Amino acid sequence: MSTSAPVTNRSSTKASTRAPAPAVAGRLSNQEKRELDALPQQIEALEGEQAQLASVLADPELYLRDRADAVSKQQRASEIEQALLLAYERWEALEALR
Repeated sequence: MSTSAPVTNRSSTKASTRAPAPAVAGRLSNQEKRELDALPQQIEALEGEQAQLASVLADPELYLRDRADAVSKQQRASEIEQALLLAYERWEALEALR
């Protein structure tokens, strides 16, 4: 008399936790195409905001008038810098798939 553990179908649980397969080189999905088309406008908007903030932060009076506002603007400038870095990296990755 052999006792065996119940058999579970592990493949069904693994399949649901897997990440989607990457796109085949040279082929962009429709979503990736739309994302690639939108990136230049997103980057342009971020660069515009970055330039505006740089101009505001260049004013030494800002730091004397409202230190909290200056710190807030510096944080936003840092966030924009990070967002631009990610956007350029994504643009490069999507272009490589083309």
